[in-house]
Amino acid sequence: MDKSSVKNVNSFHSNEKAGQTSRTEHSAGVAGTAAAGNTSDTAAAAMMRCPACRAQQVWSPECRRCGADLMMMMMFEKTRGDQRCLALTALRDGRNQTAIRHASRLYHVRPDTDSVRLLAVCLLMAGNFAQACQIANMCEFSE
Repeated sequence: MDKSSVKNVNSFHSNEKAGQTSRTEHSAGVAGTAAAGNTSDTAAAAMMRCPACRAQQVWSPECRRCGADLMMMMMFEKTRGDQRCLALTALRDGRNQTAIRHASRLYHVRPDTDSVRLLAVCLLMAGNFAQACQIANMCEFSE
């Protein structure tokens, strides 16, 4: 294992520890990717854009500008954060198949680069190298 791999593993564990502290925020209804542990991600997670009027604001049940109901969007982001946290926790605990299941759910909630990468890592850790490479290649085209 080279130095960059060790750095990535250490980064994963420190991000997971940060994710455990922000888990209570998700339970309280604060949505987003605060589990990432990065201050820029946490700041971005505290903000959202209303899908109706495009106003940028902090997460709330309704838009401050147009009054649109944002509860479904908040629940969507909470589910996304929960699945990500569960996948990372399962990976940490060596429960690779459970991690794959949660990462797959995360991917189906929002198929973005981060969810593809997490799913690829879960597959890699479970020994599904061919499938992990196939999924990881999806990231290259989306960036």
